[in-house]
Amino acid sequence: MLIVRAIIVATLISSVAAGPWGQICAGNPMNKARGCDGYGCGYYAAPRKDGRRKHLGVDVICRDGSTVYAPFSGMIERRINPHGGSSVIDNGVQLRGSGFCVQMFYIRPVKYRGRINKGQTIGEMMPMQRVYPGITSHVHVQKCNRFNVTRPEPWKRKHSLFLNELLSLNDISLHLAPLFNSCGSSRPGQHISSTAPAQPLSAALLAPAFAAGGRCVFAGPWGQICAGNPSNKVRGCDIKGCGNYGAPRKSRDGTIRRHLGVDVVCNDGSTVYAPFSGTIERQVIPYKINNAINNGILLRGSGFCVKMFYIKPVKYQGQIAKGNKIGVMLPMQRVYPRITSHVHIENCNKSDPTGNL
Repeated sequence: MLIVRAIIVATLISSVAAGPWGQICAGNPMNKARGCDGYGCGYYAAPRKDGRRKHLGVDVICRDGSTVYAPFSGMIERRINPHGGSSVIDNGVQLRGSGFCVQMFYIRPVKYRGRINKGQTIGEMMPMQRVYPGITSHVHVQKCNRFNVTRPEPWKRKHSLFLNELLSLNDISLHLAPLFNSCGSSRPGQHISSTAPAQPLSAALLAPAFAAGGRCVFAGPWGQICAGNPSNKVRGCDIKGCGNYGAPRKSRDGTIRRHLGVDVVCNDGSTVYAPFSGTIERQVIPYKINNAINNGILLRGSGFCVKMFYIKPVKYQGQIAKGNKIGVMLPMQRVYPRITSHVHIENCNKSDPTGNL
């Protein structure tokens, strides 16, 4: 079997891709982008809470008071006020040069007009925690034409920072590294060698794995979970939140908790399959207050133990083989209109099940 020699997790930190921009914020040398928190997500096109707007930039993590640098050489053209002058972080600049034009929000600039070189101090991060307590403080960077600042065409994607977003922002996300273990190949059966020498990330290296609409089909040990979703695609972010493991959730009392499972996209009424062979041990219900989707099962076997929520199971006890029908997706749209309908699946020990999908 052909082995694609690629990056291994242990060497990802040293394999920083050479994007065209320099470091934006002190303390964040790889321009790591904000993930999801109690206020939303920081990637390009992330939905905003009103459900009508999309995020038209990328949020680069930056602690309050940190020095902010010019990502490229150019001319500071004018001041920008993202909030119309209504808050203590309502400040920024428009920077043009080196083939780019961007607007940078939430900084106190050193000047509002004039030349600046790449890497020079362009300003200071303003006190975002005073306005949005608990948010991941960040510099918002967007192109003047509102196109995706992190993605040179033709790469297409909706959720997370992938491929050229990693390349152009120099952001190597360690939590994504294990997922690439099955994504460097152009033919089924190829995989990334765990003994391969380190080499820089490149679009050419990763492109074959993203041929199907910019999504990677990961070869985890579990089978297909929902009809119509052969790659076990995970729910991204919508008006109700995000479907990845560890995504923030806001409790009724206002406290922030973490999502301890993964939401596998599944249309209402779809057939749901057993991801592995085992025994259905009992019914599990996710909510204390009953509703139309308050059902599920605990499945144990093949070295795994999981809970699957929001399904009407074929039975509550008994043996089942991998790939057999285990239930039907319940009517989630009746309970949460406009959410991405999904089967929630979590390990019994609350650990991250993503690598098994």
